Amino acid sequence: MICLDTTFLIDFLKERIIITEEINNSLKNTAAITPFSIFELYHGIYRLKRKEPDFDFDKREKEILNFIKIFQIINYNDKAAIKTAEVLDFLESEGKIIDLVDIMIASAALVNDFKTIITRNESHFNKIPGISVIGYEIRKRR
Repeated sequence: MICLDTTFLIDFLKERIIITEEINNSLKNTAAITPFSIFELYHGIYRLKRKEPDFDFDKREKEILNFIKIFQIINYNDKAAIKTAEVLDFLESEGKIIDLVDIMIASAALVNDFKTIITRNESHFNKIPGISVIGYEIRKRR
């Protein structure tokens, strides 16, 4: 069972991912996302709406809603909150601070038995005990 990080979702929507055999095989398993990736996707389009007057918010929102429907959404509950505190404390003790949202994504994944995360942000998730990371490359802009 695979958890998809927000970087993967954004890059997939923008058709920038180089799909390797490993990623293709991983996506054949149960792929899930967390509520935090939904938050990050929406934060991005609200920011674009504010900064770019011609941005078509409604169109982009429909794309996101249709896209996230295909994934299981991992629950973030009290167990995940406790796991977040544990992971955050561990990382602080090791001097390996990462974004809190990434810790919350990983913690939700772990308590729901999603031990692997596909992300372009390997350096963050590799610091979290119990998480296996599948990285990927993006197409270079032309």
